[in-house]
Amino acid sequence: VEGTAHAATCTEAGKEADQKCTRCDDLITGAEIDALGHQEETVAAVAPTCTKTGLTEGKKCTRCNEGSLI
Repeated sequence: VEGTAHAATCTEAGKEADQKCTRCDDLITGAEIDALGHQEETVAAVAPTCTKTGLTEGKKCTRCNEGSLI
């Protein structure tokens, strides 16, 4: 059934599309898709300059960009 599916994200579950039985028109609910979880990568530290603030080493998700950069 169109519009009943949605993709999983890092933090939220997704769902496969609902289907309609071709014989009796009963609705078959689509299966749940587990949340993907964050896929972390290390982001290197950046040294400060005279005009820009530096950053310590941190981590961020390659899928959603959520992370802990300071």
